[in-house]
Amino acid sequence: MQPQMDVSRLAQLHFVAERTARHLLIWKDQEDAPPCPDFGNRWSTVTPTLRNVYIERVKYVSKAHGQEQSDYDSFVKRLYEHCYGSMDPLTAEMTSCIGFAEFTAQVKRFGSTDAIMVDALPDEDDILYVSERSVKVKREKVEPSSDDDALFVSPGPSVFLKAEKLEIQQSTEDVSRIPEYSAVPKDEILDDPFYEEADLVEGLAMDYDLQDAEDPQVAVLETAVIKGTDALGKLQEAMERHGIWKTDSEWMPEIERTRNYTRKEKVIIGVVGTTGAGKSSLINAILDEINLVATDCMRASTAVATEISYNHGAFKYRAEVEFIQRQEWNQELGILYAEVQDHYDIVRRGEALTDSHAAVALEKIKAVYPALTPQDILDASIENLMGNEKVAELLDTMMEFEEDDPKVFAEKLKLYIHSKGKRGRPKKGAARTQAPDEQADSTYGLDLTGHGIGLWPLVRVVRIYIKAAALKTGAILVDLPGVFDSNAARVAVAEDYMKRCSSHWIVAPINRAVDDKVARDLLNRNHRRQMQMDSAFNDITFICTKTDDIATTEVIQTLDLDLPAIEEPIEFRAKCRSLKRDIKALKRRLFKNNSELDRIEPKIEDLEERLTGEFSFTQSQLSPKKPPAKEGRLSQGQRLLCSFHDLKSRRKELHNERRSIHQQIDAREKQLQQAIDARQTQEYHRLRTCIEARNDFSKEEMKRDFVRGTVNMYQDNIGDDNTRTRVRDYREVEKGLPVFCVSSRAYQELRGRCERGAKLSGYARLEETEIPQLQRHCIALTEEARKSSARRFLVHLNQLFQSMSLWASVTNTSDMVSNRKRQEIEADFNKDFGKLEKGLRELENSFSSGLEDIFRGNVINDLEGAWNWANSQYPQTVSHWNAPGKEGGLHWQTYRATCRRNGVFKNKDMNQELAEPMLDKIVTGWQRAFEILIPQRFQELIDNMDKRVCRFHKDVINSGKQSVNDESKKMLGGTVKAYRKSIRQLIKQQESYMKAQQKQSSRIISDAIATELGQVYQECVAQTGKGTLAKMRDIMKHQAEANGENVFQSSARGLERELLNLVKQTRDKIAEIIGTILGWASRDYRGALVEPQIRRFSEQQVRMRKEMREVIEKTEKELQLDDLLDGDRLPELGAAPDAGETKDGGR
Repeated sequence: MQPQMDVSRLAQLHFVAERTARHLLIWKDQEDAPPCPDFGNRWSTVTPTLRNVYIERVKYVSKAHGQEQSDYDSFVKRLYEHCYGSMDPLTAEMTSCIGFAEFTAQVKRFGSTDAIMVDALPDEDDILYVSERSVKVKREKVEPSSDDDALFVSPGPSVFLKAEKLEIQQSTEDVSRIPEYSAVPKDEILDDPFYEEADLVEGLAMDYDLQDAEDPQVAVLETAVIKGTDALGKLQEAMERHGIWKTDSEWMPEIERTRNYTRKEKVIIGVVGTTGAGKSSLINAILDEINLVATDCMRASTAVATEISYNHGAFKYRAEVEFIQRQEWNQELGILYAEVQDHYDIVRRGEALTDSHAAVALEKIKAVYPALTPQDILDASIENLMGNEKVAELLDTMMEFEEDDPKVFAEKLKLYIHSKGKRGRPKKGAARTQAPDEQADSTYGLDLTGHGIGLWPLVRVVRIYIKAAALKTGAILVDLPGVFDSNAARVAVAEDYMKRCSSHWIVAPINRAVDDKVARDLLNRNHRRQMQMDSAFNDITFICTKTDDIATTEVIQTLDLDLPAIEEPIEFRAKCRSLKRDIKALKRRLFKNNSELDRIEPKIEDLEERLTGEFSFTQSQLSPKKPPAKEGRLSQGQRLLCSFHDLKSRRKELHNERRSIHQQIDAREKQLQQAIDARQTQEYHRLRTCIEARNDFSKEEMKRDFVRGTVNMYQDNIGDDNTRTRVRDYREVEKGLPVFCVSSRAYQELRGRCERGAKLSGYARLEETEIPQLQRHCIALTEEARKSSARRFLVHLNQLFQSMSLWASVTNTSDMVSNRKRQEIEADFNKDFGKLEKGLRELENSFSSGLEDIFRGNVINDLEGAWNWANSQYPQTVSHWNAPGKEGGLHWQTYRATCRRNGVFKNKDMNQELAEPMLDKIVTGWQRAFEILIPQRFQELIDNMDKRVCRFHKDVINSGKQSVNDESKKMLGGTVKAYRKSIRQLIKQQESYMKAQQKQSSRIISDAIATELGQVYQECVAQTGKGTLAKMRDIMKHQAEANGENVFQSSARGLERELLNLVKQTRDKIAEIIGTILGWASRDYRGALVEPQIRRFSEQQVRMRKEMREVIEKTEKELQLDDLLDGDRLPELGAAPDAGETKDGGR
């Protein structure tokens, strides 16, 4: 960019060129057209807001086509002539300033500045140069154009501002300093005579703070984590300097373990939606990108799971492409090859495949092996295909590339995530200009060094890293194409993401939300049950897209809205035409008036010159007097004087008439503008009201319908069992369910990114699109995880500091006590420590047995009835599959394709369907166990461990009261407080781990069924020849009748093993936690109370410990850990629990 003064001059050129093009179009072909004003002088009257608009245009042109050029003036002039060339005069008159999106589109349309400047350049005299003078403005209204038909413009958020004609007066104001571009309040913009509010959203940078509603405590905690990490480094350096790691080796590992707690938790948000729901457009809007994720209104654009997270690197965009493993492609290729072989004769003859499954399989193989014809594929073997070197180079690998240009980056991405991604090399110029050896980490030129193959079938997952504000706090968006992909590797990836999701975003077009049962359709029974099993109802967010797609009449009727009537278009058009005809008639009268004045004025001047010269009349004699009674008696001079008086009288009449005409024109113009303004205001408010009403209705309907379906499902599950209590308050679920109604298209347009299609109406502010609210929701979803991660680190840091402070405070250099006294001291301590260890181990056993009781009482004991019920429903389920196609049964091609993929193909999951009856019988107890009883058990464990530790602290202090000074007591009090907070933190971590395992365990039944039926599926696939479908049906029917008991018994046993194994894993982890606490207590209390009595410290050790203590105290004072962790409220030091105080789990 050139220096600021150059930018200002170029901005003036843009202003002059646009004003000139607009003026010429408005007055085109009009006889009374005024001369073109000197717009150069008017630049200084323009407000800073509008100046910034033109400065931004200069910056855009400079970025798109290089620095200032010698023919820049001609380029700008011709550019704006093209901008206004497609408008009619009325549109130009109503357009005070073209929007930024339209401007950029015009620039791009020409392709380069050279394309605009092919004609001969104008003479230098034709170019308007801008002076540095300031001007004062006097406004005079401009007449509307004569085009009667061009009356309608898109309704905007408010009335359009009229174009104005300015009379210029020179001023001495200095305007050489142009303020930098910045967001300006709307009020200042509306004061600008050249700017209309409709252009505000395109010409102004509409940035906003996504974190303005964030909990301030998050930032405080995260700042403390940074400071705490630095403090650990300083502490470690000091210890190494003094060689403490040689004598007290346990502290260095403790510091490293504490440092590891700075790792943040991932907050994965799964985004799912049907084809055409606008999912990709939604993600682009959230990321503030126009086309990063490919969109296609005719088909599903995403074929690969795409993970999108924040990019902390130097480039703006980075991607990692992970390809599937060799054995996975071998398995997938076997399935695809078998699909094609099933139609051997058709493929051999080169005919089109009527079987869509086989056609897709053939297309996938051809994508990866483009050199092979269908006949070549039939003749090849899987071994031959697997031996292809180009494919082999990709399998089991990961590829990275980085870009700053979003278009180049998006083109690269399409190769990996779009099922219609082009093969081979890109168009010339699409890649970056670096040489291949300069891009070691990128896929230079997108051709993968000449692979020339379709890549998406080989991709497991794509990870995109982007500098998006909505993701800056740690949210990870995962665009899931679905768990019913035909590629087993991608199915596994999608399933894994679903289990790890912290939040699930369900996306659907809003026009479906008005229909009944939409929430139940968006989240079907299987998905809803899985949410129940995963305890994930509080993790769901519904998003209704395409709120700009609205028919106001339909909404008004459907929602029975009572809106003010709007004048009929015919009446409005007639009123405007009438006013315009009146204005045209008045302008014709004004033209005649001016013409007559133009004729009279020279005559008056000639007569006055003759009368005062030739006839020697004085000025007083020229004054009007009563004319002579008889004209015949008048001399020539007197006759001329009478004519002079008559002309002056006529001139006065014409001036009065012209004043009256001007007043009438002003009145008619005002009426016309008021009519247009009123119409636009009414239409805008009508549209805005309909959008908001439909949004509000959709939100409430989504919430009610979702909860209604969930309650009905709960009632079906418990049946007539009145002993079961409801697990959750579904009214609270309805109240707290987040629902957003968004318009990605309106948001992109308001951000100045849309380049095609009609301009949207009904949106004036970004918040009305609800994309900013959704972005803030995305950030808010990370708050709890961020606070939890920060607190986890700070709790462990606090515990480390307390222990190290206690260690550093022991500086006794007195003589050691006698052996007898030493033995007494150690015996007292060991007795108290033994009681602590015994008590904690009892809690470990009690917790584990209680956890097992919960699983047995609420899930395991119900498994026998559940699998029997599922077995009884098995034949009925199979009968649905075996029914004729017109009754909902499976077509033989779908039947075979599903069996070939172990029971899962596209939206068909046989294993899950068979598991449904079994899950229905255990889901209520499952929820009770994981949502109520297990959290209660963990809380009881925390409380009881807390009491045991507190009792130990009191016992130790009391038994050693003769040798424990006040300072040691105080420090030990801080230490035990840190223990108690650490216990809460460690147990809560284990509880979180169990919740993650809950999602894994909930899928055991369907997985076990798939394993049990594996041989049956393969037997069905092996059937060929005439009657293949009948054979497959018979095999399935026989399996249901003869072997169903084994299938479901096995799945029940598998779930029981999984739950009991979870109990064992949890017990082992609790035992490890208890071991950690005991280790801390032994080290810290023994070091503070026992060692000073039995160990002598040297002067050097005393000085070293004192220095270490000063370092720790300084750090603690700076971090204020006690204040930060006050949220972890602790009960007062209590007594030890009585025997058996831990409650039993059960129903």
